[in-house]
Amino acid sequence: MLNISQIALDKTANEDLTLVVLGLLAQGSEILNVAQVITTNTNSIVKDSIEVSIQEVSLSDEAYLKKNLLGSELWLTDISRDCENILRCITYALIGRNELVLDKLNLHTLESKYLALGIPIQFVIKVVRQMKALIAPLINNSDIAEILDGYFEDVISRLDNQDRLTILQKQNKGLARLRQQWLAEDADEQTETWNYLRDALNPDSPFYSPVSV
Repeated sequence: MLNISQIALDKTANEDLTLVVLGLLAQGSEILNVAQVITTNTNSIVKDSIEVSIQEVSLSDEAYLKKNLLGSELWLTDISRDCENILRCITYALIGRNELVLDKLNLHTLESKYLALGIPIQFVIKVVRQMKALIAPLINNSDIAEILDGYFEDVISRLDNQDRLTILQKQNKGLARLRQQWLAEDADEQTETWNYLRDALNPDSPFYSPVSV
């Protein structure tokens, strides 16, 4: 038989659990409301984000990009569709609280696609950042805004990792660190490291291991 103190403790625990459940339900309801707002306004968010990004480029000194953006509108259909897909997947990730949904975007193919159109991946990133900026004022809940911001930054990071300049910068930093480590080694270790790298970077070597970024 429970005594009075145990009953009081159980009651307090149940009340705490009830508050937690109600809090989760309330946040879930707010998330669905945010998802509804984003879904309803997807077309205008994407359209406005592209237009603002084009205006920024037109006012910049990026002559090559300006020529490609303003000289043709063939790329508009592609970037509109891709950005709508990005926004849709971010919304799905928000509803399910699962960033693995973003893996379905296949973002690794976009760099070569837009390079063929004469559009650098950094312009796509600019549009995604603009979408994030346009959505931010529509969200009143700071916790949900933080979650959504994280998903946007995840997508931006994945896109940025395809940028050739970003890749080159990462490779240079990696080589600089490798050089410092190599100089800190003694003569025997330096020789062993050199032999390893020579074989790893030689396509004809059985130990060939191409470096990935």
